[in-house]
Amino acid sequence: MKRITLLVALLFGLMLSAQNNTIDTTFINTPQVELDYYGNFDSTVEFPDDDQKTYRQIIMTLKLGQYDCPPGEQYCHQWDYTTGIELNHNDEVYELGRFMTPFATAGWSRFGSDWQQPYIFDVTDYYPLLKGEKEISIRYEGYSGGFTAEIEFAFIEGTPEREVLGIRPAFQVVQTYGDPNDPFNDYLTTFSDTTPEGTQDALMKVNVSGHGSDATEQCCEFSSHYYDVMLNDEQIAREDIWRDDCGENDLYPQGGTWIYDRSNWCPGAKVEPIHHYLDLGSEAQFDLDVEFEDYTGSGDLGNYNYQATVFYYGETYKETDAAIIDIVAPTNHPDHFRANPTGNIPVIKVRNTGGSTITSIDFEYGVEGFGAPANHSWSGNLVPQQETEISLTTLEALTDISLDEEEGNLKFEVEIINVNGEEDEDLTNNYLSSTFTTAPLWPQEIVLKLKTGSKVEGGYLYNGGPSDISWKITDMEENVIESRTNAQVNSEYNDTIQLPETGFYKLKIENYNCFGMHWWPFDGQPGYNAGYFRVTQLNGTAIPMKNYSYSGTDHDDWGCFYTQVFSTDVDIQSVDKQEKPELVIYPNPAKDMVNINLKGNFVAPYQISLVDIQGRTVYQNQVQNDEVQISVNQLNRGLYILILKDGNNTRYIEKLIIGE
Repeated sequence: MKRITLLVALLFGLMLSAQNNTIDTTFINTPQVELDYYGNFDSTVEFPDDDQKTYRQIIMTLKLGQYDCPPGEQYCHQWDYTTGIELNHNDEVYELGRFMTPFATAGWSRFGSDWQQPYIFDVTDYYPLLKGEKEISIRYEGYSGGFTAEIEFAFIEGTPEREVLGIRPAFQVVQTYGDPNDPFNDYLTTFSDTTPEGTQDALMKVNVSGHGSDATEQCCEFSSHYYDVMLNDEQIAREDIWRDDCGENDLYPQGGTWIYDRSNWCPGAKVEPIHHYLDLGSEAQFDLDVEFEDYTGSGDLGNYNYQATVFYYGETYKETDAAIIDIVAPTNHPDHFRANPTGNIPVIKVRNTGGSTITSIDFEYGVEGFGAPANHSWSGNLVPQQETEISLTTLEALTDISLDEEEGNLKFEVEIINVNGEEDEDLTNNYLSSTFTTAPLWPQEIVLKLKTGSKVEGGYLYNGGPSDISWKITDMEENVIESRTNAQVNSEYNDTIQLPETGFYKLKIENYNCFGMHWWPFDGQPGYNAGYFRVTQLNGTAIPMKNYSYSGTDHDDWGCFYTQVFSTDVDIQSVDKQEKPELVIYPNPAKDMVNINLKGNFVAPYQISLVDIQGRTVYQNQVQNDEVQISVNQLNRGLYILILKDGNNTRYIEKLIIGE
């Protein structure tokens, strides 16, 4: 039920949805395959090949799932294997994307029998090659099976960001690293080329990851090294081959060693490409070199997989254009699992897809069917091809939805209205929507029960000393409301919290060492004790938490931190949930008569109105009874808004469809 829903919200949602649905998209799919062992899994696909059509974006999504392995097979869908997606074109191989399979431990909260994880890659710049009949390969480097994979290409019609004049594979090296008698750098031969006529920009995109573990420093998976990029013998970049946020992975909990930082990758995550911009002109001859850091290993040497492609760009097709490329919150998308459910501050990502700097963007946004749209004006300095994350102004509809405990999937929508004070040049990339579930409503008074384990801040086992665990509750502006930062190891704490006012709050539990509350590799070590965390009502009843079962061990395996956003309403804590007002209308759709039942604590008298989609009031009456019947057989077919205002001037609104 909606507290303050207005007719303009419905019109706003219909307008945005209609705009989005006018964009034509062609989907191309590969068959689902079972990744049962090391090798290439090939599919022949037929891409669109119409020179009269252009595509503003091409999105490739690999959908990873699981199948049941034969009895006795080890590590079934429970190992981090390198997996690449390759395009074969004119005897050349182009790696379109790379990711690592997760430690998908069967039965854990994120890995039920029907789990699916999408890996999304923007492959728009490959569009000169993605035409006609092509072979697509999934290169699986696994020595056990259990994963399924299928690929979907979405060709979204419109004007691309810029013209791609040429694509060249520059470096393709998979080789052991650290052998002075067989140096890795010997395989990185100079890439020499001439830029195509009309070249205005050039870029080298790199996919690189390290694997294996030698006896010197566990290279290359668990040690950091760098490479240098030289253009015409001048160094233009030095890049560390490392990723330091594996313990913050959105795909958690996993089995295995998923929290350990690695050589530019994390289990269950994409290998993010590295971009090196090349300052080249039209028809320019150049030499490009890559040189890895000198290193001598020992024992079984590890290796690096280094794939680099050079792109040549011509004109930028639009001068002033911004695109909404992602909704970070609110959303149910697994790439933003830790950040959701969220509070009342939406977060989006925007890209400058034009040729000039953007200094201001105006947005309109809201939740379909809940309240009037909100507006936000951003100002800054966004240069071409740059992306930025924007926190929008507070959206009160999100607060009302949580306080009213709305269930099911809801729809958030956001649209660009103006760029640099004027209408955006390309309207087709101005709109984006997401499906989300609201943050839960918690009591005003809660009890936080913490039992610390035996790990101290430095990561060692001790019987005494400061614990590596802390927690805090903040408002959505990160102001601390309550916290416990002085916990000792092997101790229990029960903190009763009274939240000061109605609104959203964020509970964050942190582990200094990224071991969560229970890290399985320590099980069996003398002196190791795991901890736990509980949230309850004052009477001891457990309060459910996101991805937290309060049973078993995997629920405590959250790595560096765990967050739970929730709301509370200090004005309704004494009202039983079953006594909350509920407006019921039936049948819906209606033909001749519609019944209205009022359940719970409504206050008479009631004013009932029906408003059509043009905003005209077609029916209005004041009644005293909790059960009302209205004749609608004289009304035109279509969508109407039923508005009930009770004796406290509280408005309740529902949609009503009049059919034949």
